[in-house]
Amino acid sequence: MTAGPSSVIRFPFQGQGIALIDRMTYSSYRGEHIMRGNSALAFLLGIIGVVCLVVAIIYFTLKTNLLASGHPIRHTDRAVVLIIVAVVCLVAAYFARPRRVA
Repeated sequence: MTAGPSSVIRFPFQGQGIALIDRMTYSSYRGEHIMRGNSALAFLLGIIGVVCLVVAIIYFTLKTNLLASGHPIRHTDRAVVLIIVAVVCLVAAYFARPRRVA
């Protein structure tokens, strides 16, 4: 099996030389369908979501002036926004991941 262009897999068959089979066609012969996704994007969105969640917890629990000017206080409004961003990133990461459907 040699890799050709991105959407084609080459398989040598008995006496037939090299046949070109599309990935979706080959996967359907095995009984599964590959849904396209981007694992790097899913990983990046997951990391951003977790970081936003950690910073939101810090904003909720500690009196800080981290990334905020003024006296150290609890920044609940920023924490709520970060939780919303974290949830959006984690949901987007779930939908961006590649999946196999049987």
